[in-house]
Amino acid sequence: MKEPPITFKTSLTRALRGYCPACGKGRIVRRFTDLRRDCPECGWLLEREPGAITGAMTIAAILSQFAAVGVMLLCWWLTDWSTPRILLTGLPILAVISYLALAISKRAWIAVEYATDMRTDEADDDYKRRAYRKDA
Repeated sequence: MKEPPITFKTSLTRALRGYCPACGKGRIVRRFTDLRRDCPECGWLLEREPGAITGAMTIAAILSQFAAVGVMLLCWWLTDWSTPRILLTGLPILAVISYLALAISKRAWIAVEYATDMRTDEADDDYKRRAYRKDA
């Protein structure tokens, strides 16, 4: 019996928790922002080509820019601090937010790639490459 297709919500939830969007079993994260090349359980290729995570980096940059504006405005509205003090306080906060945004966006991007590949022939090609690599 054929398994029901995995929904985007399921694959996104799995990826955000650090698990493979395809099987939900393999850990796809080596370190907080460092993804594995493939799933250790099912072999799903997470990084198919150089630059495959460019979309995630773009999302992280956009999130970080919105966070920068938000932190700056909050400090400006809620305090009477000088600009240098706002910058000295805001920059470390933004560094942490940017780091978190990169990790989250990489995981989300893997789920987006998985969801789009399942609607094309790319998924079949990836499984063929995985099988070849594991047999060797």
